[in-house]
Amino acid sequence: MYVCICATTAKPEFGSATKNGAYSKETLGDTCGASTGCGNCQNAGDDPVATLPF
Repeated sequence: MYVCICATTAKPEFGSATKNGAYSKETLGDTCGASTGCGNCQNAGDDPVATLPF
């Protein structure tokens, strides 16, 4: 399952990024590409991790 469609970031890749400390939109973008495109994975405002399905 993709967490970020624009960057084709899958749930395991996203989970790995967050486990390694990428919690902001900027660090997620730098680490796995998530939160750099359309914004659908940013719908949680300042906490994109809070509403993701994992």
